[in-house]
Amino acid sequence: MPKVLVTDSSERVALAVIRSLGRRDVEVVAADSTSFNTGFLSKYCSRRIIYPSPQKNKSKFVDFMLRLVKNESFDLLIPITDFTMIPILERRDEIEEYVKVAAPHYKTAIKALDKAQTIKIAEEQGIPCPRTFLLEDPDDLKEVAEDVKYPVVIKPRMKVLWIEDRAIMLKVTPRNYAYNSEDLITKYVQITQFNGFDIPHDFFLIQEFAEGEGYGVEVLMHNSELKALFMHKRLREYPITGGASTLRVSVRNEKLKNYAVDLLNAMDWEGVAMVEIQSKRVY
Repeated sequence: MPKVLVTDSSERVALAVIRSLGRRDVEVVAADSTSFNTGFLSKYCSRRIIYPSPQKNKSKFVDFMLRLVKNESFDLLIPITDFTMIPILERRDEIEEYVKVAAPHYKTAIKALDKAQTIKIAEEQGIPCPRTFLLEDPDDLKEVAEDVKYPVVIKPRMKVLWIEDRAIMLKVTPRNYAYNSEDLITKYVQITQFNGFDIPHDFFLIQEFAEGEGYGVEVLMHNSELKALFMHKRLREYPITGGASTLRVSVRNEKLKNYAVDLLNAMDWEGVAMVEIQSKRVY
């Protein structure tokens, strides 16, 4: 019987993975940094493992995982969130001496996690994108503030920022929206001076607000071929300023599908992915 290790078992996504594998007679070992979570309570969870929190100490977490896969026989390791995936991918060569990791390689993953790289690749593929500015020099802020069309959103390039082995979650809230040049300059300075941490000045993007409805294109890619597809339209999300969808409906649209596949192929993506698209109209 195959034996699979699933991280972040407190996440709903992890619970879905645990259930799906368990129903196919796969032995599932669930792991998380907390002792009480939904994945541990699943009837398909054969064993529970508590690891050090990667958010508090990335090195300690990945050292623990390396010892675990070295001392036990797992057929597959599935990291669920950015908090566990990034540390594992950074030391993938060491870990894959003992177990296969179900995730893209680090450089490929960063192309998707880093919005600046994602937008650059999308533009090269002719995929429509909102005007986006990455300040190489903080002195360029005033010039950008006079050039953009408002409102704009000040976005972190990645939702997880790693500082001194700690993970900091950066979310888009109402304070990330600016409605005129003075507002943008004030908020950009406030946001980039995050709780006294030394954040690189180019870690935030300035992006013109894209109106429209949100769509998700879920795919399974293998050797640059589309193997499975699902699409949804967002009906509600929380928070409304830009959060996870809380109500969705399935849809089908060839143009949006092609955008997603072209983008992922340009990234050399392998495996499952969801491409989020904001569209003013249904094509």
